[in-house]
Amino acid sequence: MRLPTLSLLASLLSTSSTTPLAPRGIANVFMYSGDSCSGRLDRFAITSGEFCVPAAETKRSIRVTGSDCKVKMWSSADCKGNAWMGTGKGMDGACVGPVAYGSVTVEC
Repeated sequence: MRLPTLSLLASLLSTSSTTPLAPRGIANVFMYSGDSCSGRLDRFAITSGEFCVPAAETKRSIRVTGSDCKVKMWSSADCKGNAWMGTGKGMDGACVGPVAYGSVTVEC
């Protein structure tokens, strides 16, 4: 039995027609201390995965830009308790508040 050489394998791999996977979405999350997306701001961006992000202080409004990401606001700082859920596409750029929350879960 004859094994293919490394150069043959390399040429086969380089001519492959695979397409790299793209992230499902992106969420840019802006968390505000004021009722109408005003006051002190914390912000972060998520491109893939699921993350729990505690707020540095209790927040009262949120704005999310991006698409295809699920966003939940939680009453406690550890992504537990009462939750309000939206999506990046549905919340795209709109200010949501007043609603007090201590953490945010984002899944893209």
